[in-house]
Amino acid sequence: MAIDLALDLGGSTGWAIRYEGGAVRCGAWRLTRGQVGGSRSIVPHVRLWKRLCRLGWDYDVRSVIIEEAFARGAAGWRLTGLQTLVMFWSHTGGVPWQRVPPNLWKKICCGSGNIDKAAYFGLARKTWPDLRIVNDDAAAALWLLHYEERTSDAG
Repeated sequence: MAIDLALDLGGSTGWAIRYEGGAVRCGAWRLTRGQVGGSRSIVPHVRLWKRLCRLGWDYDVRSVIIEEAFARGAAGWRLTGLQTLVMFWSHTGGVPWQRVPPNLWKKICCGSGNIDKAAYFGLARKTWPDLRIVNDDAAAALWLLHYEERTSDAG
């Protein structure tokens, strides 16, 4: 079964999947708990890699869309590493991917490029009342998936 995947990367990574028939699921993966081989710094990368590989084994991933996130310091390095990992996984699997700046998807999907997390979380719950949207990371992934759908239909 083919799917489209959207990811809002971070310690809690929001994900949204659209199946061939149009059904949508979403959730969040907690990537930062615990240690791997005595190191906390690689934990998110190892966990994300495992999740991506599992999706690749179980589904035909047609596309991947991620939020182009910016941060400073250790958080910035971690986000850059997670983005690079997703791009590498996509490239090695021959899956098209794109990064979208947060202000762009927010403007197109929510009407304002500077909408805050609480507002787009609430708007997502109103837009998709039948989905269990666990947090703002899952909501952001849903909006990324919606952005991809809206912009691919337009072009």
